Amino acid sequence: MSATYTNTITQRRKTAKVSKQQQQQQQQQQQQWAASDFSGESNERLHFRSRSTNSKAATTPTTGHNSPSPLCCNGARALTMLNCCVDANCHLNAPLRGSVSRHSTPTATPTPTATPTPAATPKQASPSPTSDRSRSLSRSPSPSRSRSLSCHKQQQRHQSSAAAAAVGAGERETANSNSPPFTVSLSIDLFSWTLFLLAFGTRFYKLATPPHIVFDELHYGKYISMYMRNIFFFDQHPPLGKQLIAGLVSLAGYSGNYTFTRIGEPYAPDMPIFWFRFVPAMCGSLLAPAVYKLLLEAKLSRWASALGGLLVVLDNSLLTQSRFVLMESMLLLTTTVGIACLLRFQRCRLGSFQWLVSGAAAAVFLGAAGTIKYIGFLSLGLAFYLLCRHLWQLLYDASLTDRQLWMHAISRLLIFVGIPLAVYVGVFYVHFKTLHRAGPHDSIMTSAFQASLDGGLASITRGQPLAVVHGSQITLRNTHGRTCWLHSHAAVYPVRYPDKRGSSHQQQVTCYSFKDVNNWWLVKRPTKENLVQGSQFPRCGSRDDAPMPGGQLLH
Repeated sequence: MSATYTNTITQRRKTAKVSKQQQQQQQQQQQQWAASDFSGESNERLHFRSRSTNSKAATTPTTGHNSPSPLCCNGARALTMLNCCVDANCHLNAPLRGSVSRHSTPTATPTPTATPTPAATPKQASPSPTSDRSRSLSRSPSPSRSRSLSCHKQQQRHQSSAAAAAVGAGERETANSNSPPFTVSLSIDLFSWTLFLLAFGTRFYKLATPPHIVFDELHYGKYISMYMRNIFFFDQHPPLGKQLIAGLVSLAGYSGNYTFTRIGEPYAPDMPIFWFRFVPAMCGSLLAPAVYKLLLEAKLSRWASALGGLLVVLDNSLLTQSRFVLMESMLLLTTTVGIACLLRFQRCRLGSFQWLVSGAAAAVFLGAAGTIKYIGFLSLGLAFYLLCRHLWQLLYDASLTDRQLWMHAISRLLIFVGIPLAVYVGVFYVHFKTLHRAGPHDSIMTSAFQASLDGGLASITRGQPLAVVHGSQITLRNTHGRTCWLHSHAAVYPVRYPDKRGSSHQQQVTCYSFKDVNNWWLVKRPTKENLVQGSQFPRCGSRDDAPMPGGQLLH
């Protein structure tokens, strides 16, 4: 009995000793956690991404090795129950913030375990106060432990969302790979279509009203009528806008016989007023969604871009310019679309199909803006500024080689110089090919150009050699001061002037500022009366070819 009693007392002492050791270890861990919370939390929050390998954390008495104590939470102890892992830097400690204990490894998670007893008894003994306290301490998480648990939960949510996104991308790729050929996917922007319909309704409502010539419709309508009859005219603006309207009204059956005489004059009953004003109205309707797309390309929000397009719809001056035969709506539309395509071009990869299409479209529209009105070339100047600014920013990109930078510069030069120049030359080529008949504006052109037109005064020189020979028909123009041509007419100088001065009483020869039939002269020999064109060139100083008054140059 004495031996059994001694063994029982020894076992109880060992059990109490083990419980005290466990209690002391947990108290030390709590003190270390509290010290790290008060001393290192602010430092780790401020210098989270710049932790050095030389910094050492507190050494736990159980493991005996150093481990960093990353803090992922930015908050006081009063906010420990909130989800505090909101900093982007928490992603740097993804393996560490999943642990429950700050000083434990990511895989090791402390769990409450029962203290083994040396001898098993059929009836479980009641737990001692020390064991209850240690079990309650191990089950109730500390503030830092709750923060690490919240970070661990948020990390799991991030991982699950990333996995879902990867699965979605894989499903889309699989769907695209399994989709049948010749498949077209259509997406409709409701903002863009709403703006277009609003602008279309305001621009086309009673478009043929008023049925009278309004403002510059007098000039543009006259030029469009000359296009219909192929009569050459001269305008201070390039001809693209007038060509577009002339092409449409020709399809509507307009012959160009209407004469635009004065502002306010009513149109003829058979005049297609609606089709004359159709192209400016359509361009004005497309301007609102074009401004919306431009603001989207400029990285504005969708609602702000829609507001910009709505302001274009409600602008009274733009509405007025879009309802008459004017060039402003076409100029604004081509400028807006060109700049929008340019912004998209700058974000595309060099050499890709979208890069090529966006760049070519931007160059075409900007070149078209300059061929509608010369002020449109200011938009091309804005495009060159944006291109140079983007190239300057590319110089800071270390991933680009010198060869790629040269390709960026040369490709932009070829696209935004060659294409607008080709558009400009092509429009004027169509202009001169269409207007092949002489008209009222021939007098401001050269004699050689007049000779290329059908009819008119210059047609008599067609087929003659460019070199001046006997029998040539020529005009003589003054090269100093005001431009004028040598001119003669049937009037003669008087025998005597009022101041008693005498005169030759010969045919008057003056310098005239306009071209007419009296400006043409014939080169002939003084000894021959025929006007047959010869092959012999006049020689300066020759007696036969010496210019003499009243007979050597006949008009």
